[in-house]
Amino acid sequence: MNVVEKRDFIHSRLHLIDENFINEMYQKMYSALEDNNPIVGYGPVGKPIKKQQLLAELEEAERQIERGEYITLDELDEESKTW
Repeated sequence: MNVVEKRDFIHSRLHLIDENFINEMYQKMYSALEDNNPIVGYGPVGKPIKKQQLLAELEEAERQIERGEYITLDELDEESKTW
C-alpha cells in the first residue's frame, strides 16, 4: 500500500477511532510538524521566528541583492547623519 492509499484508508476510517487514539496521534503529528519547523529566534517584540520563515526571508533578501536593491555601508553611514 503506497502513502496515498494509506492516507485515504486513515481518512475514511477516522470516525471509527476512539478519542484516546485520536489524542495520541494528534500529539505525535503536532510534534513531528513542529520539529520540522522549530523556533530559531525571536523578533524585536518577542514574536517567535520559525525556521521556514527565516529561510523564506533569507531567500527574498538574496533576490533583492541580485536585483541591486540594497544600500552600501557607506551610503547607510551618510544617510544616518540626517537622522
